[in-house]
Amino acid sequence: MNVFRNIALPILAVLIAMTPLSSKAGTYQVDFSETGSLEKIFDSGLRPHRQLSFEKYKCEVRNVDIQVFLPDGKILPRMAFDWGEFFVYQNDLLGSAEFRTESVSIDDAKQLLLPFLKLINDSSQEKLESMLQDASQDPLGFQPNFSAGVNGVPRWGVFVRKSFDKNRPLKIGVKIDWKRERTERAFRETVIEPPPGYENISMEPPPIQSQAQPSTTATQSSSVSTQQPRSTVAPQPTPSPTVTRPAPSGFPIVPVAVLAAVILGILLFVLRRKSK
Repeated sequence: MNVFRNIALPILAVLIAMTPLSSKAGTYQVDFSETGSLEKIFDSGLRPHRQLSFEKYKCEVRNVDIQVFLPDGKILPRMAFDWGEFFVYQNDLLGSAEFRTESVSIDDAKQLLLPFLKLINDSSQEKLESMLQDASQDPLGFQPNFSAGVNGVPRWGVFVRKSFDKNRPLKIGVKIDWKRERTERAFRETVIEPPPGYENISMEPPPIQSQAQPSTTATQSSSVSTQQPRSTVAPQPTPSPTVTRPAPSGFPIVPVAVLAAVILGILLFVLRRKSK
């Protein structure tokens, strides 16, 4: 027992301590300094999957920590995103890239946005302060009317969305748009495939848990739909419940007792006659 306590328990503690590390977002540096393309996304280590219902021109990533390099030498501040989406043309060039964070508090939103505003170098900080003040007074009803950006090649900027979470009422978005020539904006006729050199990597969307495991509500609805339709006849009075009584024994107690008494009487009569 002491051996288990001295060896196994410390190992278990180390495994428990390491568990949160495996769930952290992966960190990636995406180099869009030359152009935005699907190949650049794969070169960074990201492995996007095709977006359901938009498999011909959209792919996405989840739970990633990204830093983006732009053509003008600017490096966007590194940020953890809950979701990212890429619009891909037929020639694997990107039309846009958009990222959004999970829900954040007002203070965290300000700290995350200020480094972007320093790169944008405009008077948008006052507008941000005004919106954050509105959000602090009414975190569920405020208007998320903040956005700021740079009109370059590509265009990029930050914006805010409402999360409808009272404690973390904001989501931060970053979007990059490329001005593509008409000849570069051809749409695909088939689903997005990995770029050359990455053909062995699957871009299939992950399985949807709700399809694999139907919800209780859906199961109940299915059960109800298979029931027989209700009758239009007026309902009959419900009969009183039947009281279950113990089943009578199959052994004939009374007849046997009578027969035994008769036999006993005959024996006594015979014994008396022999004793005379």
